[in-house]
Formats: sequence, structure tokens, C-alpha cells
Amino acid sequence: MNAGNRFFFLAICYIFSVTAFAVNPDEILRKTEKNFLDSRTISAEFELSIRWQLRDTTELKKGKLYLKRPEKYRIELGDALFITDGKTFWRYSARSKQAVESNVKDMQNDFQPGEWLFTYTDKYKPESLDSASIENEKCYGISLIPRDKARFKKLKVWINEKNSLPLKIETTDKNDNLAVYSIISIAKDTPLAKSLFTFRPPKGTEVINMRE
Repeated sequence: MNAGNRFFFLAICYIFSVTAFAVNPDEILRKTEKNFLDSRTISAEFELSIRWQLRDTTELKKGKLYLKRPEKYRIELGDALFITDGKTFWRYSARSKQAVESNVKDMQNDFQPGEWLFTYTDKYKPESLDSASIENEKCYGISLIPRDKARFKKLKVWINEKNSLPLKIETTDKNDNLAVYSIISIAKDTPLAKSLFTFRPPKGTEVINMRE
């Protein structure tokens, strides 16, 4: 390679490296958070894989998520149900026929699904950025670590380059249990029935009231 071609090759490499590093993970995360904050409702279907470290087993579940900002949500996960109307939080298990009722204000703040599925920068800060492809969709893979006390010690999110919506979320808790949320579909601003965010225990359910 002569000197002229070598200079041209190095210049091209420099341009591409500058372009790659010009992608700022904070900006990517802010776009995703703005997507969530600008949406009145969000509906999503996902698959969940949990690797339990102590038991050395993997659990697979399918789920649905309904969010109505600012504080209503419903999560259907296997035979479990999590519902809040903004004041009361219900956790119901069809398998054990048991429902737990508590005040939303008594829950940990970072349990709210919108806090770790769609917003990240309040409690976590980006540590690294890479590129990936999920289901033929180009995405950014952003690894995050806690700013202070947080529910997870590690969090990684894969964000679609086209629409700035998450495609996959990976969380590692303090016991090294690894949970992977693979989002099958997601929709914004679709009408959601009020009944999604109310709960009546089925007949024969044991109700545990944690508000008393």
C-alpha cells in the first residue's frame, strides 16, 4: 500500500471511529425515557427467563404489561397478577388462591415497572455501550450500574435504533439471580379499559391485608 492509499485508509478509519463514539448512551436513554413519559398508555407482551442462582434452575414465563400513566399498571405473569389503581396494590396467585393487598406508598419505589422497564437514569448510570441485532433489528446494548441504592446491581437494556423502544432488558439482583425480559410487542397510546386496573378476588381466595 503506497503512502497516499495508506493515508486515505487511516482517514476513513478515523471518521468511522469518531462516528461510533459520537453515539452517547445518555442521549439514547433519554430518548427512550421521553418515549415513555410522552405516552399516556403502554401495552406490551414479553417472555421472561429467570436464572435462580441458589437453586441452579431456570424459570420461563410469558407475560403482559399494561401501563397507564402516571401510576396505574397491570402485569400478568404466568399464574400471577400484579395490579394497582394508583392507591392500592394487589398481588394475586391463582395457584395458591391467595391475594395480598397493600398501599402503593408502602412499596419500594423501584418496584414500579415503569421505573426499570422504560426509565433508567434516575437510579442507574451507563457503564458501556455496544451494538447488537435482535430479531433482525439493529439496537444499542447499554450496560448500567446503580447510582446509589437500587433494586438491581446490574441492568442492561437493548434499545431499538429506529424507534428508541426497548427490545430486551436484563437485570441482575443482589443475589445474582438473572432475569431476561424479551419484548415480543409494544404499543403506545392505545385505549385501555378501566377494569384492567381494578381487582376483585375470586371466590375462595385468601386475602391478606397488609394495610391494617
